[in-house]
Amino acid sequence: IDYNPDKLFWGDDFIKDNNFLTLTFEDNEYLKEGEVANILRYKEQGFKNPNLPANKLFNESNVKNKYWANKWKVYGLGLVGALNGVIFENWDIVPSIPIEAEFLGIGIDFGFTNSRTAALKLFRMDGEIYVKELIYDTGLNNQAIGERLRRLGITSSMHIVADSAEPKSIDELQAQGFNVEKADKGPDSVRSGIDLLQTFKIHVTADSENITKELEKYVWKVDKNNVSMNEP
Repeated sequence: IDYNPDKLFWGDDFIKDNNFLTLTFEDNEYLKEGEVANILRYKEQGFKNPNLPANKLFNESNVKNKYWANKWKVYGLGLVGALNGVIFENWDIVPSIPIEAEFLGIGIDFGFTNSRTAALKLFRMDGEIYVKELIYDTGLNNQAIGERLRRLGITSSMHIVADSAEPKSIDELQAQGFNVEKADKGPDSVRSGIDLLQTFKIHVTADSENITKELEKYVWKVDKNNVSMNEP
């Protein structure tokens, strides 16, 4: 059976009734070392004490990151997993960006009428990410975005990564003198992005009110029975 389980799936009873054995990555001698290391990393990232026995591992006091704990449950133990509630819990609010933080660049997601144009500054220090909101607004054409960026002190030397679904907007910002490149999106880029962001502690500046609202609203989708679909 190849399936994505949920609480109402007939396969769970079928497996129980037919005495299936649960095999995991540890039973697969052909897995490459890198694949094994990745799965073991889920356990390290998910729990404060990853060496506790399985019956104590998932105690709420021991779970460090629900996302990675769920990954370990599925890929490490071969059990049915579920992701409920908000997607990102690995963030907090800080007064400002530390002076010592390394500036990485600026990210832009284009919008206009129904969705907002969003831009932020990204920094890194001690392996942790710092974020400061620059723009979060509707009705901005590319000329207005460029003017807003200039007023915020964004210069041609600063690296900007923008939404690859808007090549025309990227071209127009480049024509205004900004150093913009398109985001490199591979297959399943949203889930890959979530995986990547879950590996960092994220600090959001106190004046970035819209980023904090987005983080609080970004949740796992549920079906009509309120069962998690494991989709953001």
